[in-house]
Amino acid sequence: MAPGQTEDELGYTPQHWEARHEVARDVFVPWLDANVPLAGKTVLEYGSGNGAVSCAVAARAGRLIGLDIDEGAVGEASRRAAERGLDNLELEVVAAEAIFDRVRAHAGEVDLLLFYAVLEHLTLDERLEALRLAREVVRPDGLIAVIELPNRLVDTDYHTSLLPFFDQLPEELALAYVDRSPRADFRQQMLDARATDADGGRLALARWGTGASFHEFELVFGDLSRHVVGGGYDPMLLGDRKVHADETALARYLEGVRPDLPPPFSRYWIDILLSPTPIAPEANRLIRPWSMETRLSRRARSTRWETIALPKRRWLRVEAPAPTGRVVCVVTIGSERARLTLRAGGLRVTKEIAGEPAHPIVAELELERDADSFTLAVSEASSFQFVGFELPAGSGTAIPSSE
Repeated sequence: MAPGQTEDELGYTPQHWEARHEVARDVFVPWLDANVPLAGKTVLEYGSGNGAVSCAVAARAGRLIGLDIDEGAVGEASRRAAERGLDNLELEVVAAEAIFDRVRAHAGEVDLLLFYAVLEHLTLDERLEALRLAREVVRPDGLIAVIELPNRLVDTDYHTSLLPFFDQLPEELALAYVDRSPRADFRQQMLDARATDADGGRLALARWGTGASFHEFELVFGDLSRHVVGGGYDPMLLGDRKVHADETALARYLEGVRPDLPPPFSRYWIDILLSPTPIAPEANRLIRPWSMETRLSRRARSTRWETIALPKRRWLRVEAPAPTGRVVCVVTIGSERARLTLRAGGLRVTKEIAGEPAHPIVAELELERDADSFTLAVSEASSFQFVGFELPAGSGTAIPSSE
């Protein structure tokens, strides 16, 4: 947990524990394990809370060090671990003012440092210090994982206030505006804190959770294309992290103004893996979203939800910013199964897709050689929520200036 934050304040329940544990176990731990094989590795979880994530990670890792300020939460985590027969957790209650020093004491031991749903609850100064500390503590060949961090650049604050653009407001304006929030518990606690003093209101807002963006990471890591090695639109995450219209719009905008940024920074939940040491950008391949244009496709239709509706057996023309041999799609169909076909430069790949009707299906298509122009078709009427390409992290192409 973040300094000054307790499990009771967040309203955690046994049902909440099981739900968080299931998502961590079934989605994020397999993704971590695919990038940092966890067997025999040491993981340090900053803000380990009641152990919902810790137990999921420890089931695969060699050793898990969990640090938290909440004695009750750490006690529950210990009990949950014992119930599951996990004896490789080292869970520790640490005073808020000492937690950074306690993390620093593990320098050189840590293969993976995990910030899971925690950075948003830190003040800006704490957030920057935590990221700098992570670079210092993790082994040079280790990784830093940030999971479930809300992005302030996406239109709506779904995490805390449930208001549009709230995370983008200056702090003073946000504090003055909290009484508009439809979330009653947040609204009342913030009004109470604001009535106490301005500093109390600012701290309360931070502890409830405020969004971050690429800016904090850029201050700490510099060229992010040399540090972000996974996350965002990774197919392993797309089943849980549905792609929404505001993310598609943000991705298109960032492609024009900051094409060097790794694509995970256009997602509402910032889920990323970072290398503490720089790597060659060309060796760092991530899934980059397509701009979802229909101008080259006669029968394709853009919708108000930033999706593309495609009639049965009609072709969607897709152009990548650079040659690639791997294409990822998220598509819905009206039945339980259909055929998805990709054509490029004389190559043709067909894949059977199946799922619940009208629910997103994630499909990966591999070509024998790279291409930068493709056509996609489905054997029945379909809707594309997402199309992306595997490309080097910094390979976006800026939109030419109109001047």
